Amino acid sequence: AKMAAPLTRSSGVLIEDKRLDGHLDAFRLLPLSFTAITSILFGACMWLLLRVTADPALFYFHTHWYWGMTLIPAAITGVHVVHTRQGKPTKYTLAFGIILPSLILLFYGNLQYMSAFEKTTKLSVSDCGAFIEKRDLQRSWEAAHRLYMSCINETHVATGHPRDVLLQRFRLPDCEEYEGALYGDGYHKEAHVWEWTYLQRLEEEEMCAGWCYQGRQLWSHKKGARDACSKAVARLYASYASPRASQVLTMMLVILASTGVMTIMLGPVMRKYGMEW
Repeated sequence: AKMAAPLTRSSGVLIEDKRLDGHLDAFRLLPLSFTAITSILFGACMWLLLRVTADPALFYFHTHWYWGMTLIPAAITGVHVVHTRQGKPTKYTLAFGIILPSLILLFYGNLQYMSAFEKTTKLSVSDCGAFIEKRDLQRSWEAAHRLYMSCINETHVATGHPRDVLLQRFRLPDCEEYEGALYGDGYHKEAHVWEWTYLQRLEEEEMCAGWCYQGRQLWSHKKGARDACSKAVARLYASYASPRASQVLTMMLVILASTGVMTIMLGPVMRKYGMEW
């Protein structure tokens, strides 16, 4: 009976050592867990923003400097390398791996939200000169319309077929002059490949016709064009681009606020197990 007490104390020490080893093992897994969580979280937000810029109906109005977001995977990779070499996380690397990507996404999310709001407003109005891209697309659509009607009239004179029949059966790409006008070959001084490709895609996918105002279908044979294509794009900005940018903004603000709270709360715990904090 007298030997029971020493054995109990030894058992308590062993249990405590096992608990400590268990906590240390958990902290050793923290670098890998941190990398996985931040990659999934920030990667999903990047995808939300980049998906909008690459959307076929919206890409015409976006520039390529959104690829500045590639700094985010670079930052996550850098933090992972530091954690792996040190064998443990630190307050500064954890904060850097969260705050820098959050600020970048906050910047681009706000940029996209403001751009979506502006485009929704300016594309909805009938003013074709509301901004440069809208004006240029209107001029390009008018050039396409002139070429199409000229083609129809020439075919009518040459064949004698009624104009109404020709307008129903043929579209702009059926005209012999289309390729030359598209790429600016021959006597065509100006190429329209960027604008006409975009307008054609809108007609075919968004069921619209014309640009600033509803006009004749020049590319698509699909029936049921409901509105001018500028208004169709405005609706996409309002229903698709703006909500996604708002989601990213909200998430980044929550993450930044949570990071500040967690940094304070984790301090005593990390120092208890010998971590610099």
